[in-house]
Amino acid sequence: MILQVDKLYWLSHMNEQQDLCAHGAVEIQVGEDILDAGQEARWCVSAAALYLLRTLTADHTQDAPVGEHLIPCCGHTLYSQGCEADVVITGCPNGLDWEIRHRDSTVLFRTPNGREEQITLIEWQQKVVTFADTVELFYKTSVPKQQPDDSYDAAGYVAFWTEWSRRYPKS
Repeated sequence: MILQVDKLYWLSHMNEQQDLCAHGAVEIQVGEDILDAGQEARWCVSAAALYLLRTLTADHTQDAPVGEHLIPCCGHTLYSQGCEADVVITGCPNGLDWEIRHRDSTVLFRTPNGREEQITLIEWQQKVVTFADTVELFYKTSVPKQQPDDSYDAAGYVAFWTEWSRRYPKS
């Protein structure tokens, strides 16, 4: 199982302070299935990191997804649903996806082609935390974000980071 993020950037047509979503390239391989080789930077990696953090405690299946795609193309809007609720991130219908199921102390991955791979929960946690840490460091080393003028958008952005903190594994 390979899960990596690279080539992070903010959208060029926006002011960096106003772009709330980090974008970049991902390299994902499940068994022999390469879902993305990481050559094109076109994914909303901030939403992806949050969705991956969700998979540390929840399955991601077609019937019970943690998001539209584990690696979404974009994340247009963040919606707060109130305290302790998961933020809703809307985007386009494009993205990368595979199933994740927890089995005792292991995690089973199933690609759209039906291939399966299994690793320990600890290994999965390390991969997800490394991915999330890379994205979070990008935010921390970039120009600080300007809170959106719209209070609804501002609440969504706060809800995003609140959920991130709640889901990030404690040492």
